[in-house]
Amino acid sequence: MASDEELELQEKDMEAYVTVSRYLLLAEAEMACTALESAGIDAVVADAEANVVMGYLGGMGGVRLQVKKKDADAARELLSEAVADEESADDDSE
Repeated sequence: MASDEELELQEKDMEAYVTVSRYLLLAEAEMACTALESAGIDAVVADAEANVVMGYLGGMGGVRLQVKKKDADAARELLSEAVADEESADDDSE
């Protein structure tokens, strides 16, 4: 069991994270998290445990993809580029 000091440090560390995107499906959030991490951005999927228990969190806002505050702009840019690339690939296949 974690000590009070360890819990306090964990809370402070989580305060340094901000949400950069939300996903209805856990798998989508995990893929985006992997993409960010492969680009050197520390990322975490928040609310994953609730998604496993409830199965689908669309009505609750889905799962959150979070990064350190200092990396938020770069993460959002990378994610928006990934979405644009995916949409472009979809257009090319039609």
